Amino acid sequence: METNPEIPQHIGDNLTKQQILENSYPDIVNRIIKNSKIFGSEINTFGMVFEDIAVQERILTRHETEMQTGGRHIIEKSFRNAKKIIGLLHPPSTPDFVSVIFDPNGQLIIDEVVDMKSSYKAMQKKEGQPQNTINVMADIVDIINQIIERKDVEEIEPRDPSAPKFHEERIKLLKEIKNEIVELSITSKIEFSDNLKYVVVLPDGEEKPSKFQEQIAKDITLDGRTVKKEIVHSQFSKRDIHKIIDHYAETP
Repeated sequence: METNPEIPQHIGDNLTKQQILENSYPDIVNRIIKNSKIFGSEINTFGMVFEDIAVQERILTRHETEMQTGGRHIIEKSFRNAKKIIGLLHPPSTPDFVSVIFDPNGQLIIDEVVDMKSSYKAMQKKEGQPQNTINVMADIVDIINQIIERKDVEEIEPRDPSAPKFHEERIKLLKEIKNEIVELSITSKIEFSDNLKYVVVLPDGEEKPSKFQEQIAKDITLDGRTVKKEIVHSQFSKRDIHKIIDHYAETP
């Protein structure tokens, strides 16, 4: 396994792609190492590596401030631990990325909820995912805002009272989030943009069949208003991803 982010030759002189790969390198290598021990994990590895690359690609194009990055990290930490944070018996549907901007008054606003899909078939497996993801994000933001408003984390009730075994871990996570909020001096509640978009990112060249378009066209709502939908393509194709995995999986 390589120990430095050598750029695969097929990427060429594309500086943007090179930067994205350099930023993604640690995560990509970790995925390959972990999944190499699991039989039949090729598809899983591909999807995870595409997600890592697409997330870094999204970050590179957003030009975040330190406050935006910090706010996004708090939100991402929360939805990655959504089962415990919300207090659920089963893992909920969560996004891969959120975009955080400022409104004119300096308030943090979520303007995009993003899912990375390695193919249209991956999206079809969970037809209700877009709406479920938005619902979970609303729950996450509500809990974060309770912390911002200085509510004692011990008093933030879990959604499902029958999930007590995670209580100590949940409180620990909520306290960590509280500390991060204090460090960033976030005092105003996080809101969703009036122009909130649910975005699906596909590999470059991946077609958007009509059935997939129909599914993404289903109404997604938040607090009674319709959430805009958008399907976009990464700069990286499936061929790129496979070559990247092969390149970094080679034994010296």
